[in-house]
Amino acid sequence: MAELVAPLTSLIDELVEIKARGLKPKQKITIQSRQTSEKGQLFHALAHYIASETGLVTVSSDESLGGSYVGVEQMGLFWSMKRPSYVGKSYGTLTKYNLVVPAEIQLNLYDNFLQEEDIWNFKPIASLTIKRQYICKTVDRIQINNGDICGTLFRPRCTQKLPGVLYIDGYHGGVAEFRASLLANHGFVVLVLGYFKCDNRPDELKYIDLDYVQRGVNFLVRHKNVLECGIGVVGFSLGGTIALAISAFSPSIKCVVNICGMTYACLGIDIHYRKRVWKSVEFDEQKISINKGFQNHAKTHTIPSVVETEKHIPHFFKSDASFLFIYGDDDGIMDCDESMSIAKQLFQTSGHNSCKFVKYTNTGHLIWPPFIPPIKYHYHSKGHPGIPTDFGGIMKYHSDAQEESWREIIKFLKGNLVFKVKG
Repeated sequence: MAELVAPLTSLIDELVEIKARGLKPKQKITIQSRQTSEKGQLFHALAHYIASETGLVTVSSDESLGGSYVGVEQMGLFWSMKRPSYVGKSYGTLTKYNLVVPAEIQLNLYDNFLQEEDIWNFKPIASLTIKRQYICKTVDRIQINNGDICGTLFRPRCTQKLPGVLYIDGYHGGVAEFRASLLANHGFVVLVLGYFKCDNRPDELKYIDLDYVQRGVNFLVRHKNVLECGIGVVGFSLGGTIALAISAFSPSIKCVVNICGMTYACLGIDIHYRKRVWKSVEFDEQKISINKGFQNHAKTHTIPSVVETEKHIPHFFKSDASFLFIYGDDDGIMDCDESMSIAKQLFQTSGHNSCKFVKYTNTGHLIWPPFIPPIKYHYHSKGHPGIPTDFGGIMKYHSDAQEESWREIIKFLKGNLVFKVKG
């Protein structure tokens, strides 16, 4: 009797071994994955396989001959999920907000090779539902709203102190937890700092308040469960720019990860710290281009010269921290090459050599943790209302970048916060 076999529970960034067994020798099959987003939108992927002489298909080692991807892709049924074609144009995501409830993915096994337009008319010969978790059972999730800062703390249960990481997300606001929870699973105490559109914070982001961000740094540095060696800061998009800026003023920050963040104040939003102001570079929404019905924001900012940069961001390049820059060459939101070129020159002129730049080919702006389906088209709060934005990237390449960059980030944080302490 045919059946699907896979771990019933796993973490989002863990590899999953999927097998179909009890098949006929050389039987053609289709395996489909299905997941419904928190907004009720269906996503799916499918792959075609031929069983071995013993009636077995092992997704991690057998080649998909068609469907959503081809070749050997252990996690292809996860990262290649899209909205079904029958729904027409749809730009939803599988972004998870309620991390307490695991994501449920249904795996279906069908006889023969089925195409997407036909698969809905057939009944699977076997099914299995698996759960993908964002938080280990040994990690506590604690909401922080003490009137001073707003955020969420993820704290692994441990008798020893652990390295601390401050996470700052991008321009959509609120408290985005999914990346931080996964970092905590790797042995970090992680504070997600909300800086607008959350409790006791403004609904509209008129400027970056670095004094507020510094209070978040102080909260984490002084936390009883955090090692006294200093902390790391990870920022995504605008959060990456903020991470660079705050590193200029806090010696407690030992390392910074900037994921697709500009290296100067941007989006028309200035940076404030005490009585100083760093002006945003010119941001012109009229320069947003529209191609085939999608917006591209990459050329909306006036790129400053290296000399002019001091007007637009604090001197992060004079910090003693180590830096890791993660970005893609097909970013539809920012001109990555220009921005990173400025950072490289700033580090070079200051004599700072503890920095690493990793650029990924055919990769867009939204670099998530591994195996989450890449988002190419979605809506952005800047630009033309109702017209989706092309964030860039080619699905397979972008997915590979998400997997590789996640390993790079974990290695970098451990190398600067864990092994240096032990050494």
